Amino acid sequence: MFGALCALLAACLYAALAGFVIPTQRALIMLGVAMSGVLLRRRFPPSQLLAAASLAVLVYDPLSVMAAGFWLSFAAVAVILLAMQGGRTDTTVIYKWGYLQWAIALGMLPLMLVMFQQVSLVAPLANMIAVPVFDLLVVPLTLFGVLLLGWLPGAAAGLFFKLAAGLLQLLWWALTFLADLPYTQWTQAAPPAWALACAIMGAAMLLAPRGWPVRWVGAVWLLPLVVVRPPAPIAGEAWFTLLDVGQGLAAVVRTQSHTLVFDAGPRFGSFDTGEAVVEPYLRSTGVRRIDTLIVSHGDNDHIGGAESVLRAAPVGAVLSSVPERLPAAQACASGQTWNWDGVEFTMLGPDEERFKRDNDNSCVLQVRTRHGNILLPADIEARAERRLIERWGKRLHSEVLVAPHHGSKTSSSPEFIDTVAPRYVLFPVGYRSRYHHPHPVVTQRYADRGIAMYASPESGAIEFRLRATGLETAAYRQRHRRYWYAD
Repeated sequence: MFGALCALLAACLYAALAGFVIPTQRALIMLGVAMSGVLLRRRFPPSQLLAAASLAVLVYDPLSVMAAGFWLSFAAVAVILLAMQGGRTDTTVIYKWGYLQWAIALGMLPLMLVMFQQVSLVAPLANMIAVPVFDLLVVPLTLFGVLLLGWLPGAAAGLFFKLAAGLLQLLWWALTFLADLPYTQWTQAAPPAWALACAIMGAAMLLAPRGWPVRWVGAVWLLPLVVVRPPAPIAGEAWFTLLDVGQGLAAVVRTQSHTLVFDAGPRFGSFDTGEAVVEPYLRSTGVRRIDTLIVSHGDNDHIGGAESVLRAAPVGAVLSSVPERLPAAQACASGQTWNWDGVEFTMLGPDEERFKRDNDNSCVLQVRTRHGNILLPADIEARAERRLIERWGKRLHSEVLVAPHHGSKTSSSPEFIDTVAPRYVLFPVGYRSRYHHPHPVVTQRYADRGIAMYASPESGAIEFRLRATGLETAAYRQRHRRYWYAD
């Protein structure tokens, strides 16, 4: 009992040093539940302790189920408990440690693919090195340094910190070497729910104790995780997704065998939506190559994430109205056209005669299928809209329109709306943006014409599928309802 109390006290002190961050709070609660069995002098099965710990964490923080760390931490503990059942006693410590890392990698595989669509193939080896260094060397040295700060001069206590820092530098070099090796990461589209269930069953069978009948069948249960591919358009169809990147624009158009990305959203310091939004979306849909990246113009809310998108996947061609700001880019120009899988892509602007305002020189793309059209006019305003009407006339008609310039009052002129005559208009705007987009005057123009409106803050990512059966639409927040979403 005394040992359990000391363990809880030490854990509380360690959590305090860590600032009681959310993962530390969960670990502390889990430890408290586990030690309660010792304090109560009762022996609980590990599965009951794990269930009680998860219940306690959810009572303390119900929204923790929305965090990946909640599922990863409890799943990892469950895998360890399963892998250690019926373990052999005649093996070495190194063998047991290596087997445990392999078991964790296998057991966490389905969850990692669902959450991140990628798995590190060198993670078991990296953990075999990193975990002992942290647990046996870095953390004790750091704690000794903290304890000695109040007893010895700063230089003496600092010696422990320097030793810990030196070990971390060596560890960082080793981990960087492993990460830089080729073919160390497996990327796979997010599996459907039934494939995830099969994979969990397969992993559990492979990790079952020795003597479990036909454990090898677990490998068969893992196959759907590898061979099942997400749905994709057929010839002649175009699937269009307007991603939610806040006050900015990023859209993806997919045909049967090609992918186009139109703009990449904003960048703020070290954070950009190209890495945080566009790249995960492409992974989740199984896209491994971008055939064309179009960056409409040079404003941050359109070009900010372009570098991350270029790093995320091989890119066949880059078109932009500011090609000098992107590697190997070509200028977009009115009249450029190409055909993918029965879907026609046409650049409607800019013309050779440029406007003074950069917004009006944005790349304007129309996607034409036999099932309907999509128009992406980027940030053009009324003057450029008039020129489009003069040159293209009724050709501008499209079922789906991404509102010019996020629905600002300087765009979406009545003549332009009447010429395009869309069924749906999409507003890629930020929640309570300081620009106050879309402007009420603009939304009233669309409403007066009976045009259905979607805005990013209320809808999240918006998908349109132009198919022979009709125009299908779905908004992320409608498909994934949460009680904190505003109606």
